[in-house]
Amino acid sequence: YKLTTYKGETRHVAQCNSVYIFPAFGLACSTVHIEKITQTMFLAAAETLSEHALPNLFPSFKQLREVTLLMAKKIIEVANKEGLVKDMPEKGLEYLIQANMYKPSYKPLEAE
Repeated sequence: YKLTTYKGETRHVAQCNSVYIFPAFGLACSTVHIEKITQTMFLAAAETLSEHALPNLFPSFKQLREVTLLMAKKIIEVANKEGLVKDMPEKGLEYLIQANMYKPSYKPLEAE
């Protein structure tokens, strides 16, 4: 992206969608089978992201999993209010999201 100038300050345009927003949507949709994505869900995810961003523009990568979980939960809550969730659990939503979250685990390579 091109540099952007705002109020006399030139900045790089950040791509939060690919790192924060889209993974949270994938997690939310795969956890409860959301039928349709709405603008309200995107706004809820963005608001949740912004709540955890201070003092920087975005949360640190150390917070990535925690913030993704919180955004996914908020997306699911909004989708449920909009009647778009097929498999909404009665309780334990956060646990279900955590259980569905990808956990990278790699065995060390051994030279032959």
